[in-house]
Amino acid sequence: RVGTLAPSHRTDGKMPIKKNRADEERKRAERKAEIEAIMARHAGDDKKVDMDELREILTEVHGGTPPLPKDLLWCMAEGDQDRSGYLQQGELFVVLNRYKKYTDDQPNMVDLIKKHDKNGDLKLDQDEMKMLLQEACGVTGVTEADVKIVNKYFKQALKENPDKSVKGIDPDALAKAISRWDDEKNLSEGMFAGLMEGSLLDGPSLPKFDPQKSLNDVGGFFSSLACCCGGPDTDRP
Repeated sequence: RVGTLAPSHRTDGKMPIKKNRADEERKRAERKAEIEAIMARHAGDDKKVDMDELREILTEVHGGTPPLPKDLLWCMAEGDQDRSGYLQQGELFVVLNRYKKYTDDQPNMVDLIKKHDKNGDLKLDQDEMKMLLQEACGVTGVTEADVKIVNKYFKQALKENPDKSVKGIDPDALAKAISRWDDEKNLSEGMFAGLMEGSLLDGPSLPKFDPQKSLNDVGGFFSSLACCCGGPDTDRP
């Protein structure tokens, strides 16, 4: 059920504390068993999840509420990195983590944007974005590199599901960008980092979170940080 599949390892607003190895192994084994049980219920004999099966899985883990069509497409894109049209077990792990963060773990993004857009210009500059990320994810020490990565993911979310009716910062696209960024950091730095090596999940290994590598992919995407989350007239394709 939702709430048990991907709980955050931060419970006090601080950076995660180091767990003992036995506890880490136990929790990784529990996570592996949960994912395997879901695969057994929904995947076919090929052990792969297609779009229809993914819809069923997301509905199940979200208490019977089916995903919106745009959210289903986003989940498939997040997991299906090789663009095969299917999710393997390791890819499904990523999708379920990010979907839970997107649907359950974040505060109201509209209110959060209003709070941190201090000058009301419908954009978030670097400092405003840092403070928003820290509050949204319950962390401290968000860096300029983190902001640029979230900016990149925000632009990608806008391109995949543009909503011309939104004036200013699209809260849905920003929520998805933050979910991806936070999940990547948790997987790389948190107590489930062992899953990254493919030791527990079959299928493609998950990439380690490397801020500098991610920044190298941005290229000339941004002319300035002040435009990272701007209005649709200037920033959308």
